[in-house]
Amino acid sequence: MSSAVIDASFLHAFVASLSVIIVSELGDKTFFIAAILAMRHSRLLVFGGAIAALGLMTVLSGNYTVTQKISGTHIVPHNSHKN
Repeated sequence: MSSAVIDASFLHAFVASLSVIIVSELGDKTFFIAAILAMRHSRLLVFGGAIAALGLMTVLSGNYTVTQKISGTHIVPHNSHKN
C-alpha cells in the first residue's frame, strides 16, 4: 500500500470516530456542565479540570479492574459466568 492510501484511510477513520464521539457527547450532562462553568470561569481552567477528572477516573477504573483480576473477586458479578 502506498503512503497516500494509508494516510487517507487513517484520516477517514479519525474523522469518523471523532464525529461519532462529538455527536454522542453533545447531549452528555458533562458537556453542559463544562459549558456553563466555562461561561463563568476561565475556559482553560475548566478544560484543565475536565481533563484532570477524566484522567483520574481512567486511572481509578483501571486500578479497580486490575485489582479485581488479581484478587479473583468480582463485586459486580458477570451474567455470562453463570452455570
